[in-house]
Amino acid sequence: MIGIRQRLLLATAVTALCSLATMGVLSADPGSKEDPLATVSYVQHRGMFTLRQVPAGTSIRLGTGAELIVTQPAAGQVVIDELDPLRDDLLDISAGERVSATALLPAHHYVNGSGHDIFIRPANDCALLLRGEWK
Repeated sequence: MIGIRQRLLLATAVTALCSLATMGVLSADPGSKEDPLATVSYVQHRGMFTLRQVPAGTSIRLGTGAELIVTQPAAGQVVIDELDPLRDDLLDISAGERVSATALLPAHHYVNGSGHDIFIRPANDCALLLRGEWK
């Protein structure tokens, strides 16, 4: 049988451990890997696409892991310059292959799979959905 003193000591120890665990969670920076919950601002900053109208000849730098989707023009291709298919890994997730041409298809989801930033410059006006690090 556990005596009253031992029960009280056990309850105090459990309460202290729970308090320490809770304090560790509460002291985590919002959006960090220690934070068990994703805050609204974190999701808005990291999880949402940004629509950008891109005039012809404008250069865009895509950081590693950055994503893009061509939304306009809805038909045809968007010819791009500056992309070097031999050095840069732009992945077409929709087709499941690496981009080897200098044209992007509308409604296809692309990701920079290179270990470095890549640059694209559309030869015609277009609209892109962008997510991740880009300028």
